[in-house]
Amino acid sequence: MRLRLAGDPLAPNPLDSNVEAFDLDVSEKGVDVAARHERGLLHATHYIERLMADRGAPWLRREKRSLRPRFTPRMTNSIFIAAYQDAGDLSQYGDDYLSLMSHYGANGIHAYVSLWDYCRNDTLPQLNSPDFDEKTRRLNAVTDRLASHGIDFYLVINNYPPLPEDHPVFAADPSLRGAPHRVHEGIPVRRLLCGGSERAMRCYEEALRNLFLASPGLAGAVFCVGGEGFMHCFSRPYRRGDAATSCPHCAGKDPSAAVAEFSNRIGAAIRGAGRHRPVWAHPYSAFTWSGKDRSQLEWMSRLSDDVLVMSNFDTNDPTPCNDSGAVLYDYNISSVGPTPYFAAQAAKAAEMGRPILAKIETNTTPDVFFLPYLPVHARWRRRYDEMAKTGVAGFMGQWRFYGMNGSPPEEMQCQAVWRPDRTAEELLGVMARRDLGLDGRRAGMAVQAWQEMSDAWDDYPYSAMTAGEREFYLRGPMHYGPAHPMIFNPQNTYGLSPRFRELRGDVFEGVKDEALQEMIRNAKPRYVCEAMMAMPYGAPRYLKLIGRCRKRWASAVAKLKRAVGSKMTERARMELDVCETIEIHLTTVENVVRFHTAREELW
Repeated sequence: MRLRLAGDPLAPNPLDSNVEAFDLDVSEKGVDVAARHERGLLHATHYIERLMADRGAPWLRREKRSLRPRFTPRMTNSIFIAAYQDAGDLSQYGDDYLSLMSHYGANGIHAYVSLWDYCRNDTLPQLNSPDFDEKTRRLNAVTDRLASHGIDFYLVINNYPPLPEDHPVFAADPSLRGAPHRVHEGIPVRRLLCGGSERAMRCYEEALRNLFLASPGLAGAVFCVGGEGFMHCFSRPYRRGDAATSCPHCAGKDPSAAVAEFSNRIGAAIRGAGRHRPVWAHPYSAFTWSGKDRSQLEWMSRLSDDVLVMSNFDTNDPTPCNDSGAVLYDYNISSVGPTPYFAAQAAKAAEMGRPILAKIETNTTPDVFFLPYLPVHARWRRRYDEMAKTGVAGFMGQWRFYGMNGSPPEEMQCQAVWRPDRTAEELLGVMARRDLGLDGRRAGMAVQAWQEMSDAWDDYPYSAMTAGEREFYLRGPMHYGPAHPMIFNPQNTYGLSPRFRELRGDVFEGVKDEALQEMIRNAKPRYVCEAMMAMPYGAPRYLKLIGRCRKRWASAVAKLKRAVGSKMTERARMELDVCETIEIHLTTVENVVRFHTAREELW
């Protein structure tokens, strides 16, 4: 096999698919691969390996093909991260793990960082990090390791947690106090730096420029300007009443205009340290300040060339299934997408001549965080086709819930990137033969089973309530399955393990120290003991839907079980275990809702 660089060389550019493109020529003379950048050669070797794995033998058919990725960038995350992430921790990124990520098509990893951990500026020196040099040195070590696998490093920048009311920076200049913010009930209110303050913005600009100058290998940045992340005076301010903000300096301003100016200055500061770096603003939960403009089109229209947009592909509108009125939230697969909100944003980006990134999850969803992936493989595959039709340039495939692990949905992702001509049915057939060791009729039966699981999810009564009621992550019967207790009297803990009252992991990213201890002492149960789960469907309709979903799923699992037989491979056992676990948890959800219904009738 001959690997060669040909044509004009290309500089790495996270937005240029030509960087990873390659030409493959398999002939009687051998295998010839040509690319304009080393990353093209890297992905060519992955592609050839996958061809051989799919065929079950080290041989290739004669063909001549030019390939380039359908989406770029393709960001993922590690499964080995703490809730309060240390972006410079090399242990999150072992070489074998990075190789797996690269083989499954990832070309970027994002890390969640607080600017207060990487702050160096002269404007507000009270906010400076004492170990800036050491922290950026460690960041650079991670960047170098990732680059050796053809993977870029992006920072998700935030200014969280907000600052205490008595912070020295506010004592020195009270006008810097922006909107009040309460991280959680029962802990002291904190303050944001006022985004309308010129000194605060100069601090942000200087700190961001210094960070990216000190870490020249960073590929770019993402910052959320909705209701969390890189917070400003319109980000869910505490006690705002009917006003857009409770900040005395920003009150009366047009939120879309103010947040656009805030975004533009952040983008310009980062790109001032390297124009090649893309910067994406993420309007997650921006409905808190955009009002009736649910797609934030007014905000988008005011963005400078320094700021691109990344947005959720599948959220913010009522689910198209079941006519329930349940609003789709947080990275679901009930809606393949796009939602009308994302479609409007994509059209606006196209009108402005700019690429748009999609934020999705690529293997699991908030209600299924107990498993590494949700086996609705055809559904996952269909999403990428819809992304391409909508004009999506690239995507962030994992947030911080469950990182890349080489799951079957990620196989669908990789194939959708490099071989969009292959149908879901064709790919499922390959997986049945290659991974489950099936052939002929049995492989066809497995494909049918997988298709039926994808179809069954249309009946799943998706809502924040199903994912854990008002806490909505890592809570309730869908999460705990048969371990979930049935509580007759909500005022009685029945001697249950204190593990049922632990905080969910992502809370730790927002608070530390004494505030965190207060939250731990007052933690709510992780089980559900109220009759809210069926909202907004109502219990009769909810039970009808969850029962139908469970029955359709159970039928598909039985078909898959017949296909793999009793002498199944280890990989087939794993797939069947995942599918059966979903069936068990669906059964628990149905039983808990039936129990709550009977309990209400008894009372």
